[in-house]
Amino acid sequence: MTKSTTKLLGFFVAAIGLMIFSSQASAQGLYTYSCSNPTYGTSGTYNSSYIYSTACGGTLSEAGTVATSSVIVQAAVARTANLIGNRIAAVTSGTAGTQLAATGTGFSASSGINAGNGDMVGVWASASFTSVEEDSASTRFDGDHYTLLAGADYQIDDQILIGLSLGYEDHDYDTQYNNGSVEGDGFTIAPYAAYTIDQTFSVSLTAGYSDLEYDTTRADPGGANVTATGNTDADRYFVEGRINAYWPVDLWRIRGSLGLLHGNEEKDAYTETLSDGSTNAVASQETEFSQFNLNTEWGYELSPGFVPYLKAGIQYDLDKDDIVVGAGQTASAFNDEDFGGVFGVGARFNVDNAITAGIEASTVEFRDDYEEYTIQGNLRVAF
Repeated sequence: MTKSTTKLLGFFVAAIGLMIFSSQASAQGLYTYSCSNPTYGTSGTYNSSYIYSTACGGTLSEAGTVATSSVIVQAAVARTANLIGNRIAAVTSGTAGTQLAATGTGFSASSGINAGNGDMVGVWASASFTSVEEDSASTRFDGDHYTLLAGADYQIDDQILIGLSLGYEDHDYDTQYNNGSVEGDGFTIAPYAAYTIDQTFSVSLTAGYSDLEYDTTRADPGGANVTATGNTDADRYFVEGRINAYWPVDLWRIRGSLGLLHGNEEKDAYTETLSDGSTNAVASQETEFSQFNLNTEWGYELSPGFVPYLKAGIQYDLDKDDIVVGAGQTASAFNDEDFGGVFGVGARFNVDNAITAGIEASTVEFRDDYEEYTIQGNLRVAF
């Protein structure tokens, strides 16, 4: 057999082999696939064992509301409860007596008028901006959270305060772990009450309900240019009890609070729609946490009615839902980090006898792979 004949025969055999392989491949379905279907194989094609691709496992193919829920819920609830709690602390610290009214003390970052000057009704508004970043490899995301609150309260007598606040929140997070996003907004209603024990101590209670909506997007890692979108509703509840304290020492204005905060959010089940026409069911989800808080403010009255201050505190998670990741993925540091430190700087000041305002910047530290920064401002008018 000549050399040319051998080459021709080899080419013919190779061509037949390629045709057979292609025929088998078509029968087995060697096509790109979507990770929403777990029967697909490991290389973007069907394989004989029909094993779900590890490239599609864990948080990579999850809707954004799943892995982010614990962090977002905790940050949102803490922000709302803190704005209302500061408002209560300002009023109750002002009931210490006429001397406080005369020196302009009792002002806080969330209000700033003291109830000891005879004003029985006050209306107030607070706004905050919070930036959150979670840097764990399997659940990395970052974004911004906006909170607006407005309320009114009534001083029944020297010891009892009742009030009601209404709020709106909006947040927008980029979820790098699944090349997607989570956007949410909703409204909050939160009644509150406080009881002044003496010139130093008071206790307060706040409860709230939020009606929320979430929109999600993500890139499906198993299909080229395949994206998934979803939408769901959620109900959130929270309650916080606090013991508040206030100590004026010369021109120093020292405040402290010891609180217990609990939050719960229930998201409805929903269906993601993928750009290739397939769908992915997302189960309902409940997220809970309980947190202990200890906060102090160290202010100094530089001039009547103007009190700059430093803030330092701790937060400790008594209970929370872990972020669940897939097999082989690194667990989020959030699951094991229960302790955080809160540090900030701010100022409380009078605009006139009836109008007060404040501003504060703060940060949460000592939580691995987690960053949180907040700026908030406020205004109150007394009648």
